[in-house]
Amino acid sequence: MTKLAPRHLLAAAALALSATAVGAQDVPARLDDIKEFASGQEAWEKVCARCHLSGVGPDLSLVEYDVDTLRFFVRNGQLAMPAFPESAIDDATLAGIADYVAQNIYKGDAQ
Repeated sequence: MTKLAPRHLLAAAALALSATAVGAQDVPARLDDIKEFASGQEAWEKVCARCHLSGVGPDLSLVEYDVDTLRFFVRNGQLAMPAFPESAIDDATLAGIADYVAQNIYKGDAQ
């Protein structure tokens, strides 16, 4: 019999408890079925802005990007930015982020 490490036992216990606490009908088919963000703005602020406002990623307020370009870069990555496949960001959340950035981030001549 294989002996489990304490961290494996804790993980197994947590999984067992969550399985009994949540009925099978409440478990989404995919992780991205859980709507983690209320809006594209919230997703931008909690995920994207970490890099794009700290100097790690490019400042998106300097160039006007359309929705399709933003979606392309998110899905495919570019330079230091990793690709975010649909399993990481569902299409609806990505559309919300792209819409928010395209409409609100670019500052144009105001800078």
